[in-house]
Amino acid sequence: MDKRWMPTVVGVLEIISSICAVFGIVALLFACGIMNTVPDIQEDSDVPLEWISGLLVTLAALLAVGGALSLIGGISSIRRRGWGWAVAGGVAAFFLVPPAGLFAVVLAIVAEAEYSDRSSSGPAQ
Repeated sequence: MDKRWMPTVVGVLEIISSICAVFGIVALLFACGIMNTVPDIQEDSDVPLEWISGLLVTLAALLAVGGALSLIGGISSIRRRGWGWAVAGGVAAFFLVPPAGLFAVVLAIVAEAEYSDRSSSGPAQ
């Protein structure tokens, strides 16, 4: 059975997950900008708007790291090099888009022999 399609599918899923991360980053930063322009109406609020804005920026930074890792893994998978990067990108994609990430991790593990840094001849001597 020819399994040459698996690394390509893994790479596409991981790249789609990283694109979704970019959209999430834009949405979070837009919300942060809106939060900074709205006057603080609730003066006796438990949580100031600045804290919420800081939380949104932190979440955007985490999305950026996950998206970058997913993008690197996707490119490595399409090039069929760096099986470890492909799996790491799939794990990052799992936190970004869970169904796609889970499918990417499973396919990357199944297609381990398809990557150039993994040979089916056994350990190097």
